[in-house]
Amino acid sequence: MSSVDLTARARIRDAALAAFAELGFARATMRVIADRAGVSPALVVHHFGSKDGLRAACDDHLMTFIRTEKSQVFTTGSLPQLSAYLEAHPQARPLYAYLLLVVTEGGPRAAEMFDRMVDDVEGLLAVGEAAGTIRPTDDPRARAALQAGIGLGLLLLDRHVARHLGGTSLFEQGPADRYADHMLQLYTHGLITGPLADEADRQHVSRHPGTSTPSKGEQ
Repeated sequence: MSSVDLTARARIRDAALAAFAELGFARATMRVIADRAGVSPALVVHHFGSKDGLRAACDDHLMTFIRTEKSQVFTTGSLPQLSAYLEAHPQARPLYAYLLLVVTEGGPRAAEMFDRMVDDVEGLLAVGEAAGTIRPTDDPRARAALQAGIGLGLLLLDRHVARHLGGTSLFEQGPADRYADHMLQLYTHGLITGPLADEADRQHVSRHPGTSTPSKGEQ
């Protein structure tokens, strides 16, 4: 495939991501996507075969983007400021808008997307464990499912959460930085402490005999 074909394919895919997110899957027709990409509908069919094929390509591109960006954080320990990252990566907004559409649409596609996210989160956190940037757990699947759920939940409640952080979206500079600052503190240092933390540790050990909890210096 020539470089021109590759460029056209990417342009069509990106136009589809934006059109799907803005109009929904039903209203974003192949012709609408072709017009936005500046190509003919026949070229869209040439590259992707059908609308379902185009949607599958959008799904794959989204998952590859998330996996690549997060793996760099977990393996290198590099942690860019969120608002600066969003400014440098404008493609992140339409990608996450597309993810929100898939999830809110429901049905088999939403379930499949969530399952793929859980698989990816589990793999990424395992990479982080190996790199020494993520604390190990004795139930990696449960951790991955919960982390994926928390991330999608915040995306679904984007505007509501952002209202309390001084804006209208978590993709704005102020709310993005307040969100990142608190979430990093929460994940780094935890939330509960004292007798409540001790009780949580006791319950964990009772459910998982033979395991241990992190020492106070490791929490």
